[in-house]
Amino acid sequence: MLPLIIPAFVLGSAAAAYIAKGKCKKCQSKLTLNEKCVICENEICGDCGEYTGEISYKNWVIFQGGRCCLDHIDKFEKQINLSKNKIDIADCVILYSKNYKGKIPRHTLNKEIKSDFHKNKDSAEMELKLLASDNGCTSITNVSFIKETKSSDNYKYTVWQCYGKI
Repeated sequence: MLPLIIPAFVLGSAAAAYIAKGKCKKCQSKLTLNEKCVICENEICGDCGEYTGEISYKNWVIFQGGRCCLDHIDKFEKQINLSKNKIDIADCVILYSKNYKGKIPRHTLNKEIKSDFHKNKDSAEMELKLLASDNGCTSITNVSFIKETKSSDNYKYTVWQCYGKI
């Protein structure tokens, strides 16, 4: 049997968590790596689960990648399709800048929403549209962006947050 090779990015106590100590929930075979079903979170082996890589839709990552047990493939596909439908609905949301001088629709909920910080402006805007569509709104007014510079050790990077009223 070949020795287990742990990726270089896994260090110290994290390496112990990376190595599985349990058995597959379905076939009871001994696991060599911690892999859990993305739906039920049970530990599963490669034979009892299907690996899916990153799934993107309209430049929006809707799934980072992982393994799904064969019993939950249908549920997983339904969740992916639901996410795609939400993105399609969010694409119809209209943004009005805080500097816009034309006629704008009235606020439906009179509530301010804001996105998390993202590496790019478009992702922050898309999250804002998703939040609005989840609240049943078709437009966002007074849209503005916050740009911040953050650092990690000696590396500096820019993040964006988007906010507006629905």
